[in-house]
Amino acid sequence: IIDTGASSHMTGNLSLLCGLRDVVECPVRLPDRKQLMENKEGTVTLDGGLKVENVLYVPTLSCNLLSISQLINETNCVVYFTNNLCVMQDCTSKMVIGVSEQRDELYFFKGIRSEKVNKANGTCELNLWHQRMGHPSFKVTKLASNMRCDSGNLKNKPCDVCLRAKQARDVFPSRTNNAGGSFELIHCDL
Repeated sequence: IIDTGASSHMTGNLSLLCGLRDVVECPVRLPDRKQLMENKEGTVTLDGGLKVENVLYVPTLSCNLLSISQLINETNCVVYFTNNLCVMQDCTSKMVIGVSEQRDELYFFKGIRSEKVNKANGTCELNLWHQRMGHPSFKVTKLASNMRCDSGNLKNKPCDVCLRAKQARDVFPSRTNNAGGSFELIHCDL
């Protein structure tokens, strides 16, 4: 549960904590005026890979609390609240590092699922850039300063489009209606 009033992250589930260490026992006061004691702290890895450190272990706590103030101070993030969402975003990379959904007037942490994406293989062919740039000459294509392409054997790979564009063809069809003598062909406006 995302908690704007909690001063520290807390959990009642010891199995969530990694790197468990003993701390000086101190009281934790709850909103209903109950006082619980904590004596251990550790690190919790949330869904989506977000690591939360200095999480207090409070044995009788029935839920997990994520302190907004501690999260902002320790992870350099910004937290946005809307009417049904809480979004946590890293300040430097601008990546969303966590999302919480509102249910029963509380924000429950959902995490971020990392999706698999396709990755380009990084090969660079001069022929491909020749086509993308509108079929300029290969000398012009090579002038692009940031392209580190292997020109390969371009003489043996002529571009089909360029070859067709260079072919000679008649612009107008030849005339078949030539007159042999005077007044054999008449033009008139109707």
